[in-house]
Amino acid sequence: MPTRPLRGNVAVMNSPRPERPSPPLHVLPDRVGGWRVVREGEDQPLSEHNSETDAEGAAVSEARATDTPEVVVHDRYDRVHPKEC
Repeated sequence: MPTRPLRGNVAVMNSPRPERPSPPLHVLPDRVGGWRVVREGEDQPLSEHNSETDAEGAAVSEARATDTPEVVVHDRYDRVHPKEC
């Protein structure tokens, strides 16, 4: 592995940084009966759907495409259900 000098004759190993996984995706109900897929920490939804089933499917597809390890489904009663990806 290559080294680079820090100061004088002290050297530091250049090691690759471990990649952070993408933040989880959340399936959330909206106020008018629809469902949104939102990445944690973002304001805008990735997609909007008429059914929870469609939203879950879209979230799992997006998670697989982006190597996101977690999808969390929030039901209308504020319960949380992790979803397998």
